[in-house]
Amino acid sequence: MTFRILAHQMDALGAQTRADFHARVLGYLRAHLPTHRAAVGDDDAWMVDALAFAHRYGIETEPEVFQLIVILTDLGLDADERYPWVAAALGDRALLPEGKLRRLIVDGCTRHPNLEGLLVIARYREALIYARDAAPDAAVSTSP
Repeated sequence: MTFRILAHQMDALGAQTRADFHARVLGYLRAHLPTHRAAVGDDDAWMVDALAFAHRYGIETEPEVFQLIVILTDLGLDADERYPWVAAALGDRALLPEGKLRRLIVDGCTRHPNLEGLLVIARYREALIYARDAAPDAAVSTSP
């Protein structure tokens, strides 16, 4: 017997996967970064903008998107406009998404004002652990 998954069923599965991802990310921000979450404002609108930011740079799998979102709580959704080193790291076409994030972290530690880049790297590691624990097989794209 062969089962066929219809397009509307795949769309529904994708929507549920995205909703679950949003809930995990927002739960993490509420639990671990409450002061940064306060700056985020409307959770849903900020999440949509953060996902668009990630997709603009080819970052689409859950672990990398999750890590970037945590970083963006420090740097802001306009980080690529305010910090040339952010645009350079994320826009480097020679790097895979994981490499882009690593470069962003390294550059953040040396270039972000007031050494807040050190906080970014700590949050990055924490988010990486959380993302892998929450979804160990997360190779699911967060693309709509």
